Amino acid sequence: MPLISPTTRAPGSDSSHLRGQSCQQKGNSLLELMLSLGVMAAVTLSVITMNDKAQNKERGRLAADALQSFTQIAAQYFIANRVELENIMSGDLSHAANFCAINLSSASPNGVLAANALKRTCAIDTSLLKAKGLWPESLPINTGANRFVAVFRQLTIQNVANGADEVLVFSAPLDQGAIRTQGEAPFTASVGQFVEQTHASLASLGAMGGFIPPGKDYGACLYNDSIKQACGQGWKINLSDFL
Repeated sequence: MPLISPTTRAPGSDSSHLRGQSCQQKGNSLLELMLSLGVMAAVTLSVITMNDKAQNKERGRLAADALQSFTQIAAQYFIANRVELENIMSGDLSHAANFCAINLSSASPNGVLAANALKRTCAIDTSLLKAKGLWPESLPINTGANRFVAVFRQLTIQNVANGADEVLVFSAPLDQGAIRTQGEAPFTASVGQFVEQTHASLASLGAMGGFIPPGKDYGACLYNDSIKQACGQGWKINLSDFL
């Protein structure tokens, strides 16, 4: 499944493990660049089993299109709430529940807090965007057995925020109608299906595209008990930095 992980980094950023297509821009957020350049970030954590090669390719293309649409809305959310989100990612969690949450529903209107002061992250999903009136009424918040999530991450120099941020957007597996927050979703598709759908998605997403290995190490991209990565053309990220 597709992954794109663009970053905005100021010179000297601590995030030296990120080797992706990146742009150095001190003082500006990645999300501002996303709106102007159409850069997207997406990662999917599961593959839907499909038997027909043409269906795999079509599903991959449609997934890429949907991810781009979600990322644009997530970018607008970040820019509109940048001051509050920067404060949260800097460690002030007093208002985090209002801005960083997932799994909102009628039974749980506040959802689940999704901010991490140590990792300097804030996560949102389509249920939060819908609750705030930002998600199109005509669209469901879930895509099959998955839901889109965006994780914003504040970058630092010597543990001090440098004014730059990055984002990882992915389609998370659902468990009884909510995003799974513990454990791992099993990989059920064949490697052949994984390759077909991923290639189709990457063709739409461009050079920033990448993938999460299919439940195990895949080439030079690692996915095991010690480290889990997402990889693209000339870059890798450690998922533990975001999740």
